[in-house]
Amino acid sequence: MPAAEAKALKWLADQSRPVADLAEADVTRTALNAIAVTMAGGAAAASTIARKRAVLYNVLKYAVKERRLLETNPIDQVDWKAPERVEQVDRSVVANSTQARQLLAAVTYVGRLSGRGQRLRAMYACMYYGGLRPSEAVGLRRRDCELPELCACQGECSCGRPKAAWGRLVLVKSRPGPGKLYTDSGETHDDRD
Repeated sequence: MPAAEAKALKWLADQSRPVADLAEADVTRTALNAIAVTMAGGAAAASTIARKRAVLYNVLKYAVKERRLLETNPIDQVDWKAPERVEQVDRSVVANSTQARQLLAAVTYVGRLSGRGQRLRAMYACMYYGGLRPSEAVGLRRRDCELPELCACQGECSCGRPKAAWGRLVLVKSRPGPGKLYTDSGETHDDRD
């Protein structure tokens, strides 16, 4: 074993408690409370807590069933509930409807010759008005949009179509963009269902 790895493993062993200590409810509760906190010290997201709890539970199950280091899974013996996280949207950082219209108009000036601004406007409008995530908006195609025929008459209307109406966006794909280094295809975006 390389010296650096041996040193790291020794440090880890020195900093770790024996598995048998988890038989004490306070130790288990401390471990559960630790998974509910981020590295920065803030409250972790509910999905993160659930994932980490599942991993911890399975590790302790292994310690009970296969290694026989504990008699029972200590998580089953502790009454612990993940802390609820209350998040409020800061209204001062969310665009209001006037600001959103201005931003959507301004983004059309990006890459005017290439048409990039129009695509960005459509993407941002779907995100703002439809509540889509960026990866969902990028994955949206015209065939996924059920849009009503709207009135385009100037002044007096004779077509009978509504001036405004609801449509539907069918989210078939999500295209997260982790970058070329992190996709199997070498493309900027991955295709996800």
